[in-house]
Amino acid sequence: MSGKKKRVLLILLIAGGAFLTAVIVYFGICACGKHEITSARTASTARFRYDFKELMDEGDSPDIDVITYHGDDWHYKKDMTTILFLGVDSMDPLPKEPIPIGSGAGQTDAIFLACVDSANEELYLIAIPRDAIADLEIYNPLGEYVTNAPAQITLQYAYGDGLYFSCELAERAVSRMLCGLPIDGYMSIRMGAIPLLNDAIGGVQVEILDTIDSDPIKNEILLKKGEFVRLTGEQAFAYIHYRDINEDYSAIRRLDREKQYMAELMRQTMLRRKKNPFVFADLYRAAEDYLVTDLTVPEMVWLDSQVVECEFTNEHFYTLAGEQKKGFVYEEFEIDEGAMKELLLNVFYEKESDIDAETR
Repeated sequence: MSGKKKRVLLILLIAGGAFLTAVIVYFGICACGKHEITSARTASTARFRYDFKELMDEGDSPDIDVITYHGDDWHYKKDMTTILFLGVDSMDPLPKEPIPIGSGAGQTDAIFLACVDSANEELYLIAIPRDAIADLEIYNPLGEYVTNAPAQITLQYAYGDGLYFSCELAERAVSRMLCGLPIDGYMSIRMGAIPLLNDAIGGVQVEILDTIDSDPIKNEILLKKGEFVRLTGEQAFAYIHYRDINEDYSAIRRLDREKQYMAELMRQTMLRRKKNPFVFADLYRAAEDYLVTDLTVPEMVWLDSQVVECEFTNEHFYTLAGEQKKGFVYEEFEIDEGAMKELLLNVFYEKESDIDAETR
């Protein structure tokens, strides 16, 4: 063999070895991330399955993973991962230090649960109205716990430090609201990151649901209802953030725009991920100055490997049902408890007849 061929062979062997090493490292990180998420939720998952069966079961099966409801047997999905996403009403980057309670941590204008069904390769999103009445943990300005009290769930974040403690409070409040549902992690994103995320993905195209004025006093229109627009960063922020606080039920109408934008952003990101394995990493880097998460790098890598395989359609996007009402001072959203429990059943359990059909 000539010297030139030997060099070519050596280069190919080195390249192949490097690729194999990268593959081994990638799958090793994925395995580590999966273990970190699944091992941390064992106790809370068992408690949820037991309590939810007590609430819903109409049968007599001793198996806590089987619920009989309206004549059908439902089986708990054991390969579900649930992440809480919070959109914080602040244009500023993260504070460098935790801020004192009551000093402007902000509120959560957007609250979504992303539920990854790894076994069936499906992704579900659940939108929670910001004004939904929940059992909140109340703290005084010294950071001391006072009591629990019912209030709009958007306020729970404000009783924290604007960083991890705020997210933990919101995570616990959402879990309590949803029958103790285990939540595997959280990610809060300040609204100032929306233009950056939007432009990092190349803009998101939507059919405009509501006319948005760039200057209401001058009656200058930024976005016109019915138009199809690929939103720029500035337009995206205005589209999902704007509401007239003097108009009744404007928060619910804004939630429709948030859902629409979130769904299109997710679809576009998942399509790009199939061609570019670094899409989620690029989005993370774009927003990192505005983002708080308790997910580790291995956990995020594993979740990325799961989401890319998932199906996501409009039928996978739910909103907690209920009624928006005028409260004593501010609007309140009263959750339909029965509909909420059926939503949890549909997302986190599967009907036995559907399982049988899949195996045939």
